[in-house]
Parts: sequence; structure tokens; C-alpha cells
Amino acid sequence: MNTKNNQRSKETEAKIETIFYKLLSEKHISKITVRELCEGAGITRSSFYGHYEDVYDLQKKVELKMTDEIVQIFQAEYDNHSSDFRVAIIQTIRYIEENKTFFLYFLQNCDLKNIFHIGHISELLTPVYQKEDESKLVFFVGGLNALLLHWLQTGCKESPEQLLDSLPQGYVWD
Repeated sequence: MNTKNNQRSKETEAKIETIFYKLLSEKHISKITVRELCEGAGITRSSFYGHYEDVYDLQKKVELKMTDEIVQIFQAEYDNHSSDFRVAIIQTIRYIEENKTFFLYFLQNCDLKNIFHIGHISELLTPVYQKEDESKLVFFVGGLNALLLHWLQTGCKESPEQLLDSLPQGYVWD
């Protein structure tokens, strides 16, 4: 039986996601068909529909997965490096670079246009930002997302370290 979390099911989802990223690099999601995804992944339509309702459900689930992975990477790096925000954000940006096709699409086309959400960052940065600093946090998260979009659009020419070093002194990690 092909249950949701067994190895075969995970492999099928990975194949679908790989084709999805490839197609996203070529065209808008509205032009991607289930047929293309199935042919590219070498699966049947019923197999696709066993995992997703449609292409937009696939997008939503990939967004949730990527957002969860970003938060986990950031939190792990933050915890492993004595709450060093700079190290955590560099590792997170490396993950974004490894998955740049999806994140470029995500930042250009999704409603919120945020990789980092205010809720996630405020939880992670509680020691740095206090409740009264909410305006600073909103500004920081908006700026970080805009910076990431620009970086992705220009081909990730700078390393994550260079990207952060280009920001004004006195940012969160100083």
C-alpha cells in the first residue's frame, strides 16, 4: 500500500516537485498542466491526484514545505551558533540559493511575496526584538524579502556573506 509517508510516496512527490521546479523556470504556474507534470515525473494522473488536488495544491504544499524548511534551518543554525543571527541567516540564504527557481517564482508571484513571515521571524528573534520593536521587525522582514528577490533576479551574484555585508552597519546581527 502506498501510504502518505512511505518511501515510495516520498519519491513520487520528489519527482513531481523536481518537474514542477523545472516547469516554473520555463513558464507561469497557470500554464503548467497535470499532464506535463505526470509525463515529466513518469507517473500516472491517478498517482498525481493521490498526492495533490491540482497544480495549485502542489504549489501550496511546496510553499508550506519550503517555509517550514527555512524556519527549521534558521532555528537550527541559530541554536547551534549561540544565537548568532548572521550565521543563521547566511545558512538560510544558502538554502534559498539551492532552491532559487522556486523562491524566485514565489517572491515574484505569490500573494504575500514573503519568504520570511513576520510571525516566524518574531518568534525566532524574540531575544533581539521586543514587542515594542514591532515596526523595526516589519521593516526588517520587508527589506529582507525585497533584498532576496533582487538577489535572485540578478542571478545570485554575491555570496550570502557579501549580500549581508552590503547592508548598512548596525543591522540585527551587529
